[in-house]
Amino acid sequence: MGRRIAIIGAGSWGSALAIVAARAGHEVTIVYAVDDPARPEYELQESQFERLRIFTINRRRGGRFKQLRRLLFLLNLHHSYLNRRIERIVDEILARAHPDVVHVHHLWALSITLLTRLKACGLPVIVTLHDCWFICWNGTKMREQTVPCESIPHCGARCLTYLLERHLNLRPAFYDTRRYAWWRRAINRVMGSGLGLLSWYLARHVEIRRQRVLAELSRADHILAPSRFLKQFYLGFGVDPDRIRHSDYGTEVLSAPPGAARRHIDARPIGVE
Repeated sequence: MGRRIAIIGAGSWGSALAIVAARAGHEVTIVYAVDDPARPEYELQESQFERLRIFTINRRRGGRFKQLRRLLFLLNLHHSYLNRRIERIVDEILARAHPDVVHVHHLWALSITLLTRLKACGLPVIVTLHDCWFICWNGTKMREQTVPCESIPHCGARCLTYLLERHLNLRPAFYDTRRYAWWRRAINRVMGSGLGLLSWYLARHVEIRRQRVLAELSRADHILAPSRFLKQFYLGFGVDPDRIRHSDYGTEVLSAPPGAARRHIDARPIGVE
């Protein structure tokens, strides 16, 4: 008899895993956020694909009052990873799906507190790490566009460039042309000196976020790292070594040519036999 599996924040690998699990006879529900300006904020839509039950939650970053949204982001930074309304929506989805196990991939535009909520419901929770998001606000350890950040965990206000680029949606020309070079130098001077109210504000919130997100990650029963580097990176920030293990992604070629070798996704790491 198949199990009921909920996959939250499915990217390309999570979606492929969901298809494989569904074809193996399991009842799979996928939950993730979308950005659709034509849909109301927080609208929940349900659809079906093959044997998958799909729920999408709309989190708009554009549309009407776009500039106001961006300003409010800087004034309310914790809202990017804590969202009580998302918790209530996911509670509603779980009440419909009744999963036996939950596999979390991405929590972009959702809420990190979903891990605590899932455990409070008595559900086994597995998290697959796809990047550095639980440590780094950017998720990629990059500043600006192509500059690696080597200052974690003391990056602090250096995240300003990332916040401006991603959430205020400044044009790439801001970084790439001489016209705006003096703005970049001014920002870097303020951030590098550690002086000023904005610098202190951002540095404080970067550290608050890291502590809160890591505390929530510790709620997971098992944490899967698809690379040894990622496992060691999270161990360096205090993740319980008994909870995290290295597990290669695995892939499946869904439309392989005749005679081609096929490497199947191994579903056993999430408790599916």
